[in-house]
Amino acid sequence: MAGSLIKVDEFTISSPVASVILGGGSSGSSGLNASIDSTYDVYMVKYNNAGTSTDATLINSRVTVSGTPDTTANYDGA
Repeated sequence: MAGSLIKVDEFTISSPVASVILGGGSSGSSGLNASIDSTYDVYMVKYNNAGTSTDATLINSRVTVSGTPDTTANYDGA
């Protein structure tokens, strides 16, 4: 359906972790084997109640292709 968002992957963190892989296929954190690829024009990542152990640490997002940073990715911090 045009204009709708479809959940393709989800991961709930219950204890501190260094990183999470969303949409990484069989290498993803969720075990759903979901891949973020060219199927859709837009993907959204949503954080709920996310925080860090220190105030000086930021939560960062990075788009990679097979583990290599994707320098052509467009980020929107809206």
